[in-house]
Amino acid sequence: MNINIWHDIYNVLIFDHIDSTNNEAKRITGQGLKGNFLIWSKSQSAGRGRNNRNWVSEPGNLFFSVLLQDKFSLIQASQIVFVAAVAMGEALRSLTKLNIEYKWPNDLIINNSKVGGILVESKFSPTRKSTDWIVVGIGINIMSFPNDIDASYPITSLFNEKAIIKEDDLLSKFLDLFHEYLERWNIIGMDFIRDKWSRNAYRIGQEISIKTPNEVIKGQMLGINTNGALFISLDGLQTTISSGEIILDK
Repeated sequence: MNINIWHDIYNVLIFDHIDSTNNEAKRITGQGLKGNFLIWSKSQSAGRGRNNRNWVSEPGNLFFSVLLQDKFSLIQASQIVFVAAVAMGEALRSLTKLNIEYKWPNDLIINNSKVGGILVESKFSPTRKSTDWIVVGIGINIMSFPNDIDASYPITSLFNEKAIIKEDDLLSKFLDLFHEYLERWNIIGMDFIRDKWSRNAYRIGQEISIKTPNEVIKGQMLGINTNGALFISLDGLQTTISSGEIILDK
């Protein structure tokens, strides 16, 4: 991959090792540097997922963040994780031919095991009408996955699923799709992303368990609404859940 082609769209930073690409993105905003950034590191010492969970970040896997210092609405800020998920899912399918599923709200799944995750962080303007910046951080297990941690869910890697690809090829394919889908999403909205996400949603139409801040809820997975909230059937009644995560079967 010729990373130089992305210099027209992003300020590109590449590291052999860093604490966290999302942390670097936030440092950039704190320094007052303008523009959008692509931050890619071969390994991380403090990678993390949602709820500050540790993300083991060994060489041979893909860790990067896209910093967007454009103005996005509050609703758009809740949607962008799905734009990124669809772009990465399609990039993985095109390079590996594996069946990639999207687990609400931010995971990528192969054969009921997590292969990657997305962490979106943002800062809003004082009026909360738009963002000052959004960071989309993505980690994909390409060559390895941690097998010595007590994870609450199954984990896999592309190599473990008999797929071998290069980190830079996957990053390049993702950036192509992400740029295309961001432009379309900005113009026509969330519907086409929601349709793409729903066609490959983990356990769609089936019973799922959702861990919310207060309890575990069981219901039938119906999809997501335009705000990215989970849409389920609960005891015959349709409802939405805006905070939580679907539990993977161990």
